[in-house]
Amino acid sequence: MQEEDKDKVLLAKEVLRNRDVGVLSTLHGIEGELFPYGSICPFISTSESKVAILISGIALHTKNILENDRVGFTVFDMEAKNKQAASRVSLMGKVCKVGPKEREDYKEIEERYLTFFPEAKHYFKAHDFNFYEISPDKIHFIETFGKIFTFMGSDFINETTFSEREEKEAVLHMNQDHKSFLIKLASILKIQSGIKEEDEVRVLRINREGFFLSLRGQISYISFKKSVNSFGELRTAFKDLM
Repeated sequence: MQEEDKDKVLLAKEVLRNRDVGVLSTLHGIEGELFPYGSICPFISTSESKVAILISGIALHTKNILENDRVGFTVFDMEAKNKQAASRVSLMGKVCKVGPKEREDYKEIEERYLTFFPEAKHYFKAHDFNFYEISPDKIHFIETFGKIFTFMGSDFINETTFSEREEKEAVLHMNQDHKSFLIKLASILKIQSGIKEEDEVRVLRINREGFFLSLRGQISYISFKKSVNSFGELRTAFKDLM
């Protein structure tokens, strides 16, 4: 894969990670024929750049997935004035259930999801909610008018380069010891206007390509200058952003 294409993959991931809801499309059977059914669905991006969703057992999407595991998932800027010109990403792939019996990393997926959607913990008291993970086979990325790119899932999915324990250690360190750095970085990147030293700011999660920053309760994804290949490279990755 050429360097220019790699840059576009990273840009597509940035667009994806700066959204928290997309349109999930599943195949719905009507009188023996299959039709696409789409509706909005909250999601998170995993450390491997897959998409994880939480849906109820009584949802039409769940019933469709049990019959056919091929899905589509599209994200775009719902607040953009010109939505046709705004960046958008569509993933096409297969979905699988992520449960304590199916996956060893269930707790990691659950923790990551609840970091971004803490209110979701109440869902488990009402209905049979389950996590599902979408592994993309193909990605269609529209950066803007006339700038259209297609990637294979193998180019989009990435390996993790540090453990969950190491990630939590880095998150704790940044939040406890480097609040001023985060405030200054947010100001430089113009994430919000009128940022003050006393504003609430914290790192939520980190992956090899960037991190999620919560400022005044608003979450933004910030990409590193280049992907890190080990836990030890995180310090330099943060410093290089300034």
